[in-house]
Amino acid sequence: MATNEQRTARTRAGLLKAARAEFAAHGYADAATTAIVSRASATRGALYHHFKDKLALFDAVVEAEDARLAQLIDDATEDMPDAFASLRHGIGIYLDTATAPATRRILMLDGPSALGWTRWREIQSRHSLRTLREGLEAAQTQGALPPDLSVPVTASLFAAALDEAVHVIAESRNRKQARAQAVAAAEAMLDGLKA
Repeated sequence: MATNEQRTARTRAGLLKAARAEFAAHGYADAATTAIVSRASATRGALYHHFKDKLALFDAVVEAEDARLAQLIDDATEDMPDAFASLRHGIGIYLDTATAPATRRILMLDGPSALGWTRWREIQSRHSLRTLREGLEAAQTQGALPPDLSVPVTASLFAAALDEAVHVIAESRNRKQARAQAVAAAEAMLDGLKA
């Protein structure tokens, strides 16, 4: 028999899963909490027990989505001994994952507008931006990047470029070609940073 703690965790996970699906399908503004609780087989009381309001629920979905993206990158690159090669590999994973319609809508379109840039960046700083910053730091430690290069500034500039590339790829008529061009441009940018 499940404990109260297990039931609570299961309800919260169900609400987050249902909310992700609703936010991805309808966007933050048009997603209805009634549809979310129905999809989760939960009650409105359960929703408001776990989340103060719709914005708090969306905040948790954005956090989970960015954490998932970062985990994909971490898992795919953790055993790569060459930090510079790891950075290149991580770029491809980021672009492929962030251009998926649900992820793009939640993280790139609605995230900054609903949560505000400051909160959105706080979330990225813990997850996807963190992976980029750690990758740059590792490449710098291995001597592939100049020792005086500001990793925080470089990570922010590079993240902005990758986020823009996500939109370019997603809006392109030829996504495969746009992705290849974005990867080539990102790799050229990385090569330009080399020590």
